[in-house]
Amino acid sequence: MSTPSSSWCRTPSAERIQAETDDHLHKPARDMIDQQLSALQSKELGIKLRCRSHPPAGTISASRTILSRLRLWEKAAASQGVSFEDFKQGIANQCITQQVVRDEVGRHIQMTQRRRLAYYNAHTKDF
Repeated sequence: MSTPSSSWCRTPSAERIQAETDDHLHKPARDMIDQQLSALQSKELGIKLRCRSHPPAGTISASRTILSRLRLWEKAAASQGVSFEDFKQGIANQCITQQVVRDEVGRHIQMTQRRRLAYYNAHTKDF
């Protein structure tokens, strides 16, 4: 049996640890900047966040389920030290960012019928 020579087996250097720590510290700031840029781009592209309406609460159990889910979300936000409104805004920003990326990337993907058919034939068991 041979010994693996991949980097995960080695002890990381002090420089690498420092670089990863610095990256970890700056990542939240970069993420916030990316979200703000995505929000600006979504306005330019005319992308709006469409909130899904809840199904009609025709039964008592349906309205209880909705209320219990909201309470769970509120507890999750409180446990992270974030206000519920900020928590909801963060989720909305993530949704907008995903939509911007999906629209921007989707514009550049050109899939021919031949390639679609080849992919389908290669992955028929997945469908």
